[in-house]
Amino acid sequence: MEPTTSIISNCRRQLRIASRISKNTRSQLNGAPEERRARASHNRVEKHYRNRLNAQFESLLNALLAKVRQGDNSNGDDNEWDGISDLDRRVSKGEVLEMARKCIQGLERESNELQRENFELKGSLQRLKGSASDGTVSSSEPEAPFNPN
Repeated sequence: MEPTTSIISNCRRQLRIASRISKNTRSQLNGAPEERRARASHNRVEKHYRNRLNAQFESLLNALLAKVRQGDNSNGDDNEWDGISDLDRRVSKGEVLEMARKCIQGLERESNELQRENFELKGSLQRLKGSASDGTVSSSEPEAPFNPN
């Protein structure tokens, strides 16, 4: 397991993509011209779809790596990026999705923590306002448990 800093130095990380070579080229030569045109049209549409999907995965990977370069590991999960610690290998689409899932979970944890902190600060503010109107300041009052729902 290499530290996260090893990932930061690789600015040219690429998505691993399976090559697609037609397995039925011989049978395509025997088809009628309109069938070949329809198949060629379909193949162009499919290739465009794959290229667009691969570009989106590439964009997601770049966004995730930018988060690593910024040193944003606010969720406290040091093992979050262990799956891409080898700088020479490409990252599969499944690994990109797993990285995104972990990132989202970390952001959700951070959001819940900030909501809890906000709730506690609002409670403290209310107590201080109440104490100021009474002329006394006390922070020993028990806090209500946090319930984000």
